[in-house]
Amino acid sequence: MEANLNKAQIGCSRVFGVEDQYKNGHYQAREMTVPVLDRQSGVPIRVYGVVPKMSLTPGQIWRGAPAIGEDTTDILSTMLGLSDPQIASLYAQQVVHRTEPFTTPQVEPANP
Repeated sequence: MEANLNKAQIGCSRVFGVEDQYKNGHYQAREMTVPVLDRQSGVPIRVYGVVPKMSLTPGQIWRGAPAIGEDTTDILSTMLGLSDPQIASLYAQQVVHRTEPFTTPQVEPANP
């Protein structure tokens, strides 16, 4: 169908599904999907990469979504300037919470 439309000089393009994007060589070369470790489950997953690709300010995906409260200690110390004992007290009183992230896969990936 696509070839027939192109032959008739009708602009068209196939629509890629998610699986098509994972397997397409152009998408892979452009890092349109990138692998990350899902820190809630420990499962390796693929997420969409940074678009658009800028030469002077290239973005990058450096991790998947954080586990619940994974960044809490960093935020309390760097942004709010709390001391280690103050932060420990907040955890002890259960004012704040964190879930330790999985750092290794818990199951085999569906789309590595």
